[in-house]
Amino acid sequence: MVRRRLMVCSAALTACLLAGCGAGVGDVSGELKYRGNPLAGATVTFYDANNKAISDVVAADGKYAVKGVATGMAKIAIATPLPIQFPGGLSGAKGEGGATQKSEVPAIPAKYNDREQSGLTFDVKSGPQVHNINLD
Repeated sequence: MVRRRLMVCSAALTACLLAGCGAGVGDVSGELKYRGNPLAGATVTFYDANNKAISDVVAADGKYAVKGVATGMAKIAIATPLPIQFPGGLSGAKGEGGATQKSEVPAIPAKYNDREQSGLTFDVKSGPQVHNINLD
């Protein structure tokens, strides 16, 4: 009788392990676009149910990849770099002669900076997956 229970428990444990029982992680990749254009230089951050944050900086072609995001519903925030002014006309917000340069990353609505207000979510599954994000 004890042997039979041990075999049943062992089989159940093996089935759970093979099925991916318990908390898992996913790797999410995709493209981030704002008004149809890649949002290069922005930061994409996924927040899991425990508020653990996993981020990536968006490449020139708009692609991003975050690895090791806990499975389940994730909230997403998007941040763009702030223009920084450097003394002496170094690269940044001011150019030669003190003229202001246009930021290379467009300003996006402030709501996207906050995971609670962005309206962006994704149900992360175990393994690799694609999630493209298009902002208006």
